[in-house]
Amino acid sequence: MEPTRQKKTQLLKENLELRRRIAELEGTEARLRHTEAKLQKIEEQFHAIADYTFDWESWVGPDGKAQWINKGVSHFIGYTTEECLSMTDFPLPVIHESDLPRIGKLFEEAVGGSQGNNAEFRIHCKDGTIKWASVSWQPVYDAKGIHLGHRSSVRDISARKETEKALQESEKRFRRLAENARDMIYRMSLPDGRYEYVSPASIDLTGYTPEEFYNDPLLARKVMHPDWSDYFVQQWKKLIKGEIPPPYEFKIIHKSGGERWLYVRNVPVSNTIGHAIAIEGVVTDITERKFAEQALQESESKFSAAFMKSGIPMTITTISGGQYIDVNEAFSKTMGLTREEIIGNTSVGIGYITTEQRSLFLNELNKKGYVENFELQVKIRAGELRHALFNSTKIILAGREYFLTIVTDITERIRAEHALRESEERFRRFHEVSFGGIGIHAKGIILEANLGLATLTGYELDELIGMNGLNLIAPEYHDLVMNNILADFEKPYEVKGLRKDGSTYPLEIHGKSIPYGGINVRVTEFRDITERKQAEAALKESEGKYRSIFINSPLGIFQSTFEGKFIRVNPALAQMLGYESPQDVTDSISDMATQIYAQPEHRARILEKILESDGYIIHEIEYLRKDGKQWTGHLTMSVIHDENGIPHHLDGIVEDVTEKRTMEEKLQHTMEHLRTLSHRLLEIQEAERRYIACELHDEIGQTLTALRISLKHTERSKASESATAALNESVKMVDGLIKQVRNLSIELRPSILDDFGLPAALEWYIKRLSDRAGFHAAFHTVFREERLSPLIELTCFRIAQEALTNIVRHANAKEVHVALEAHSGELHLIVRDNGNGFNVDKTHKRALKGKSFGILGMQERATLAGGHLELKSQPGQGTEVHAYFPLGLIT
Repeated sequence: MEPTRQKKTQLLKENLELRRRIAELEGTEARLRHTEAKLQKIEEQFHAIADYTFDWESWVGPDGKAQWINKGVSHFIGYTTEECLSMTDFPLPVIHESDLPRIGKLFEEAVGGSQGNNAEFRIHCKDGTIKWASVSWQPVYDAKGIHLGHRSSVRDISARKETEKALQESEKRFRRLAENARDMIYRMSLPDGRYEYVSPASIDLTGYTPEEFYNDPLLARKVMHPDWSDYFVQQWKKLIKGEIPPPYEFKIIHKSGGERWLYVRNVPVSNTIGHAIAIEGVVTDITERKFAEQALQESESKFSAAFMKSGIPMTITTISGGQYIDVNEAFSKTMGLTREEIIGNTSVGIGYITTEQRSLFLNELNKKGYVENFELQVKIRAGELRHALFNSTKIILAGREYFLTIVTDITERIRAEHALRESEERFRRFHEVSFGGIGIHAKGIILEANLGLATLTGYELDELIGMNGLNLIAPEYHDLVMNNILADFEKPYEVKGLRKDGSTYPLEIHGKSIPYGGINVRVTEFRDITERKQAEAALKESEGKYRSIFINSPLGIFQSTFEGKFIRVNPALAQMLGYESPQDVTDSISDMATQIYAQPEHRARILEKILESDGYIIHEIEYLRKDGKQWTGHLTMSVIHDENGIPHHLDGIVEDVTEKRTMEEKLQHTMEHLRTLSHRLLEIQEAERRYIACELHDEIGQTLTALRISLKHTERSKASESATAALNESVKMVDGLIKQVRNLSIELRPSILDDFGLPAALEWYIKRLSDRAGFHAAFHTVFREERLSPLIELTCFRIAQEALTNIVRHANAKEVHVALEAHSGELHLIVRDNGNGFNVDKTHKRALKGKSFGILGMQERATLAGGHLELKSQPGQGTEVHAYFPLGLIT
C-alpha cells in the first residue's frame, strides 16, 4: 500500500512540473508572436517611408552588392528596382564615365566602412538623358557591432547645377559690359570706404589703374583739385554714412597733370535689414562739355571762335520759327551735312527730330525760358538713331535774342547706363536671394563680413573682422573646412556652426576664391539651415501622417490623370468599387468614364466644370461597382498643378452616400405624409369649428332665446313678489349665457370671414379684442376690395388670432399694429406689439418639448398654405410676427 501512495505522489509532482513547463512555453510563444508582429509593423513603416521618397535610397552589403533599393530610383533614373538589383556592381554601370574613377574609389571606401556627404557626379538615365546627383553614405552596424554594409542617399541636383551655370554666365556678361564701358563704374563697401570693384575706364578718366584704387582707398581724395577738396570731403562723409547725394560734378588732377571734370551718380546697396553696405556709382568725363561752357561764358568777343571750334555740337536758332542761323563744325559733322545745307532750315526740316519731339521741346522751353538736359532720340543723315542731351538758353547777338543749343551725344552713356542697370538688377537679385552671412577671408582670417554674418553668429561686425573663421565652426569640423579651403572646394557642404554664446546649429558653407584688393581671398557664404532641417523632419513626419490617413481613412481617396486612369487609390475606395486591393483598382481600370461611372458622359462634364471653377468642384455621382451594382458617391475633387502652373493631375475624395440618400428619401416621404395628415387635421378642425359654431348659434342660441321669451312671459303674469325677483334674475342669467354662446360661436368661426373676406374680418377682430383688452390697435391693408383664396384667408386669420391672443395673455402691450401688404410678389402679414418680448430660441425649444403649441401651430399653418413664418423678439423690445405667402394664391 505504501509504495502505491508514493508512486501516486511522484506522478502528481511530475504532472505539476509538466504543467509549469507548458505554461512557460506558451508564454515564450506569445512573446515571440508579439515580437514578430512588432518587427513586421516596423518593416511596414520603414517601407511606407522609404518607398515613397523621391530620393534614391539603397543598402549595400559588406561584399559591395546592393541588398535593397527603394522605388525612388525609378523616379530618378528610370530603371526599376528589379533592373538595378540585377546589374553587376550597381550603381557603377550608370555612373558617367568622366566621374566613374572618382565615384568608384568612393564606393570602395564606403564598402570598407567610411562615410561621406554630398559627393557630386553625373548619371546616365534609362531614357538617355544625363542628370547631376549628390550622394551621402554611412556605415550600418547591428546591435553587436557587426558591419552590415552601408546605406546611401542620392538626390537630384540637376536644377541647382543649371542655376549655377546660368549665374556664372550672367557674371561673365556683367564683367564684359563693365570692363568695356567708357564711363568708370565702381563699388565701394561701407562703412570702411574700400573699393570692391573699379572698372578699367578709371585709367582714361583719372590716369590710375583699378589696382591703385584697391590698394589706396583715399586715392579719390588725393586726385581731387584743391578748389574742390572741401566739397568732395562733404560728399564723401555723406557716402560713408550711407546718404546718397544727387548727381554732382567736381574737378580732379589727372595723373598726367592735367585737369578733368567728372560727373558722378551714386546708388546705395542695402542688406536684407535695410542697412547700407555699399555704394555703386558711375563716373562720366564731362571735361569737354565744361570747357565748352566756360569758353562760351568768357566773353562775346571769343564766342564765335569758341562756338565754331568747339567739339560739342552747337546751334543758334531763331526764337519764333526755329530756323538755324548758325551751327558749329561739330554739329555739321555729326549731321553729315554742310553748314549751307543746314542754315535757314529747321531741325524738323532736315529730319533731325520729328514734329512731336519739337512740340515737347518747345513746351519745355516755354515753361522755363530755357531747356536743361532735355533728352531726345535724333536721326543723323546716315539714318542712324542717336541719343542726345539738349541744353538751350537765350543769348543776344547784334541786339536780337536767339536760342543757343548745345547738343551732347549720350548714346554711349545711355548704353553704358543700360548695361549698368542690367548689371545692378542682376546683382540685386543675387543679393536678395542670398539669405545668409557672407565673409571674405585670407588664409582663414576674416577681412570683411556683412551684417547677415554678424546676426547669424551673434558677434558684432568689428569683432568678426580679424577673427579666425574657424572660430565660427564646431571643432569637430575644423579639419574638413581647412581641407576644403586648401583644395579650393567650391561646392556647398554642411557642418555645425558655432555661435558666440557657444550654441551650435546646422550650417551650410559655400566658398569661392577670387582676387580682391590685389590679393587672392575666399568669399564664403554661411547659411543657417535649421529651418530646412526642421522642414525636412516635419515633411517626413507629415508624409507619415498623410500615409496613415490615406490608408486608414473610411473615405475613398485617389489621384488620377486627366485621361481617366487612377494613379493611386486607398483601400477604402477599392472596397467601395468592389475590388480586392488598391493595386487591383489601378491595374484593372484604364478608363474611369466607362468602368466606374454609371453614366460615362458625366466625367467629361465634371472635367469641364472643374476647369471652369478655378480647379475645385463638389458633385454627387452615380458609380458602378466591379459587379455592376450602382451606388451614389459624394465627390470632392481639385486640380493639382506642377511647378509651372500647368494642370498635372486630379486629387479626389469620395464618400459613399447611398444609404444616406435612401434614408433622406424615406424621411422626405414621411415628411410629405405628415404634411398631408396635418393639412387634413386642420381641415377637420375647421370643419368641426364651423359645425360647433353653427350648432351654438342655431340650436343652443335659439333654445336660449325661447327660454328668455318664456321667462319674460312668466314675469308679466301675476306672481308673488319673490317669484318675480327670481324670474328677473333668471332672465339676466339667460342673457349672459346667450352673449357667451354668441362670443364662443364667433371665436370658433367668425361668419364675417366667409361673408366679407380677410381684411374686414381682421379689422373687426382687432377692434373687438382691443376694446376688451384695453390696448390701442391699428390696422393697415392694401387689399380692401380683393378676395384671397379661402385657404390663405383662413390661415392668415388664424395666425393673426393666435398672435393677438398671445399679446393679450403675455405681452402686456400698449400698442398693437397689424398690416396686410404686398412686397416683391408676396403677401405679407405683420403683427407687431411694444410689449414684454421674449427669447425666440428658448421659446422655440420649449415648444419642441411639448410645453407650448402656439408657435408651432402658426408655423405649421403657414407651411401647409405654401408660405413661411418669421418671429422677431427680444426681452423688453416687443415682438414681430411676419407671415409670407405667394401672391399667386390671390383669387
